[in-house]
Amino acid sequence: MFWFCQIHVSRRTRIFHGTGFLAMGIGLEVLQGMSGTREYEVLDMLANALGVLSGWLAARLLPRLLPPP
Repeated sequence: MFWFCQIHVSRRTRIFHGTGFLAMGIGLEVLQGMSGTREYEVLDMLANALGVLSGWLAARLLPRLLPPP
């Protein structure tokens, strides 16, 4: 998410990518549960969501905290 936030600066595009990454994380967990060889984990979904959120926050806060080059 951090990388995409660095490329796309519009809020709408960032929301679109964040929502897509959240949906992808949930979808992958559902597919893993359906495969029979892997288990469905709600905590993995939460970890994916926290990863998206931390990337989003880092992209918003780091430019304000770091001095310009």
